[in-house]
Amino acid sequence: MFTDKLFNNNENYKKLDNLNDDDNIFNIIELAEDDPRIGQNKEESILDEYNSTYEDYLELYIQFGYVVLFSSVAPIAAFWALINNLLEVRLDGFKVIFFLNF
Repeated sequence: MFTDKLFNNNENYKKLDNLNDDDNIFNIIELAEDDPRIGQNKEESILDEYNSTYEDYLELYIQFGYVVLFSSVAPIAAFWALINNLLEVRLDGFKVIFFLNF
């Protein structure tokens, strides 16, 4: 019953056929050529794509393994690993914001 009304109702299709190309039925805003959003989109489209976080996490796991392995020989290694991780977080954020495209 409902499907008959849905598929047999061609009024919507007739309305779509009668629309001109100038009619904007989806309320899509057309942007001017000098709009800054177009330039931003072009700049972001040429960036490399950020595929996964696997490499980022793998680097942390390897570093954790080295800290655990060599902490008895060089206890200061944990401190340097912490400093490295703080720097790494900032650099990864910079990399994602400016050099990669999601």
